[in-house]
Amino acid sequence: MLVSVTGGTGFVGAHSVAAFLRAGHRVRLLVREPSGVARALA
Repeated sequence: MLVSVTGGTGFVGAHSVAAFLRAGHRVRLLVREPSGVARALA
């Protein structure tokens, strides 16, 4: 499943993204600052 997350680099968003990835989902982020994406996906 593809999951879209707004605010994926924030505290709650990053934890949500991690949970979605652990569950095997693909994740698409909508963010203001692209530099935080790598940290959110790590």
